[in-house]
Formats: sequence, structure tokens, C-alpha cells
Amino acid sequence: MHPELHPRPGTSVFLLLAALSLQACAQPSPEMTTDLCDPENGGLTLPDGFCALVVAEEVGAARHIDIAPNGDIFVALRNSAGPDRSRVPGGVVVLRDRDGDGRVDERESWGENGGNEILLAGEYAYFATDEAVLFNL
Repeated sequence: MHPELHPRPGTSVFLLLAALSLQACAQPSPEMTTDLCDPENGGLTLPDGFCALVVAEEVGAARHIDIAPNGDIFVALRNSAGPDRSRVPGGVVVLRDRDGDGRVDERESWGENGGNEILLAGEYAYFATDEAVLFNL
């Protein structure tokens, strides 16, 4: 990974979500301003005209994300190991911004086994574990 893309030491930043914010900030809508960007771009070095907003931290071992039309962020988590090598189960975490400030203030989780992909299609969320494809309404 390029050195400029590493978070600052001691900072646990969920970079995938910050990267999504890059796209939103790169082509601002009339109502969007740079006030939505973090002062130091979440620890990222970015080209002129780009900015980043860290919307969530300490999400888990993220593998894939998808964004619902209402702005909810669905994150597929893989199984991982804790500091004591105990199993930390994956699953899906849904991140919501209820107050419109651009930062997650509500989390909902489901599933107890890690996976590789989340796909939103219509009213369904499809989650691919290592062994099966599951869906949830």
C-alpha cells in the first residue's frame, strides 16, 4: 500500500468508508460543502479538490460494502481473531446516520459467520459467507 494511504499511527480508521466519502466530496452537490470533510481528511493525503470524512471507526474486519438508497451502509465482515487469539465472529453490520451529520450514530448487526460480500437488491440483502449465500429482508 502506498505510504500516503496509511492512517496516522494510533488511529483506527475505517478507510473504505472514508474512501466512499471521497467520491461524494469530489463532486459536491449544490447543498454540499467542504464543511462535511474532516480537517485532516481522516489522516489521508489527497489530491487538491478531494476531501474525506470518516463516517465510522472500529467497524471490524470489513471485506465488502454496499450502500442502500436511504444512505445505510451495509458492511460484510470476515471472521477474525482477537488479541488473545479468540474467534471474533463476522457477519453484517449496518451503519446509519440518523441525524444527518455524515457520521454513523446507529449500528445493527446480524449473522454469526464471516463472509466476503454483501449485495443489496430490491428489498433483500444478500450476504455471501464462505459456505453459502444468505438473504435478509
